[in-house]
Amino acid sequence: MIERKPAPSNRRETYRQKLDLPIDVKIPGLHGEQNRAATLMDLSATGCRIRSQHTYEVGTKLGFDLPTSEKGLKLTGAIVSREKSVSSFIFDYGLTFAGLSEQQREAIVQELMNFQRRDAVAVSFKKYDGGVKDAPQTRLTYREEVTFPVRFMHGQSVHAEGYASDISMDGMRLWGDTALQNGARLHLTFTLPDYVLYPDTDPDQMPRPQGKNTQSFKQMTAKGVVVARLPSNTRKLPHGVKFVDLHPVDREELARFIHLLQIYKLAKRKGQPAKKPAP
Repeated sequence: MIERKPAPSNRRETYRQKLDLPIDVKIPGLHGEQNRAATLMDLSATGCRIRSQHTYEVGTKLGFDLPTSEKGLKLTGAIVSREKSVSSFIFDYGLTFAGLSEQQREAIVQELMNFQRRDAVAVSFKKYDGGVKDAPQTRLTYREEVTFPVRFMHGQSVHAEGYASDISMDGMRLWGDTALQNGARLHLTFTLPDYVLYPDTDPDQMPRPQGKNTQSFKQMTAKGVVVARLPSNTRKLPHGVKFVDLHPVDREELARFIHLLQIYKLAKRKGQPAKKPAP
């Protein structure tokens, strides 16, 4: 009988932490280093996955700073895979890290452990919270704060106006003057704001959208159902609305908008100056 020795554990190397962090990707080129915004979707000790609206070839070398690291952890690697993401205009890239020292590898493992501890603490708080337990947030239900007007109809012919204060792939928080019952069916009409297309430009001086990555958002209609009546300290009444039977094209547009909104907020936090319009 042949004795089979158990394979050595490489859990520290293969564990992959799901994330949703905006990052600045640095790409070396002939004219110096280019900085482009992206989203870090997951991380392991040997590689990661990033999401970007830019097109890169397999084999492209790039680097970025891990935003949660207090020690300024810099990671470099090469793209080993590319596939379309939740939108036709956005890609997911698999990266393998290269040239990492043992100290850097240990720093990544430490960051992964920190992420796990934060997740565990969040779960513990939910267990002792008397409220409704929310489902774990995934990349398709990532919620971003944003404000834009919404027109909606409920009942047979009751029209009302309000605004959204956040949005995800699953729904939005809708504010208005009308009190709605849980289970109420709504017909929503709104246009996602175009200012996210230009993170380095003043919203009042936006250029005309050009190209597929800056394609202007068109008016969207969607069905929704009220799933929660939320507390408010103002006269406006907030409700949690879940999308119902959302068209695949509209789902792609929501994914594109949420991704670009993260990039826009990252640019604003870094204090990028607004570009002046050409004379």
